[in-house]
Amino acid sequence: MILEPPRRFAIYTRISRDREGAGLGVERQLGDCQELVRHMGGETVLTLTDNDLSGMGHKRRPGYESLLEAMTSGQIDAVAVWHGDRLTRSMIELETYAEASETHNVARYTVRAGAIDLSTPSGRLVARQLGAVARYEVEHAIERQKAAKLQAAKAGKYGGGKRPYGYAKDGVTIVPQERDVLVEMAERIIRGDSYRSIALDLNRRGILTSEARLWRALKIPAVVFRKRNFGTRAP
Repeated sequence: MILEPPRRFAIYTRISRDREGAGLGVERQLGDCQELVRHMGGETVLTLTDNDLSGMGHKRRPGYESLLEAMTSGQIDAVAVWHGDRLTRSMIELETYAEASETHNVARYTVRAGAIDLSTPSGRLVARQLGAVARYEVEHAIERQKAAKLQAAKAGKYGGGKRPYGYAKDGVTIVPQERDVLVEMAERIIRGDSYRSIALDLNRRGILTSEARLWRALKIPAVVFRKRNFGTRAP
């Protein structure tokens, strides 16, 4: 049981998909969390962020791992997050986090859901219930996305996602300049040019990927041999 107001706070922010690529989602979370810490009369001693990373536990999250280390090493008294699901939506991770909170007496405060004391049985119960709801929402959203993609595939329509090189955002309209680059890459592969030499040449000429990034060797065959280039609908 936490007997006195926590003073040393760590702020943790996370966003699963940064579509803007500018970290604006985590910046908004950070501002709200900083205001929460000020309201609590605490001091932010650590700020950690995992941008464009899922909280489902499938990928490493360096910020989250550093947060657990700060909790177990006694660097902080409390954690401030925008919402509980920013920490994790994995029930396995939740149990690890709850154990660290209980063992090292670290409180958790959220902008949206208030304080949840994971050092108490009732607090852990609430956290598990919220975690189960968050997990359900994610799984339900995944099922909706799969159903929508399947429906689009059956209708021969574009299923969405990142813009494929050679096509406009609708995934159907051909971009002439990129089409010409695709043809060039295919012809060079046939001639025996290496993927690396093609990537280096494209980068030297200032030709970028559909995501405005430099080409990598393995990106060349992935783009050239994409099924849609041959008139095949990829699910």
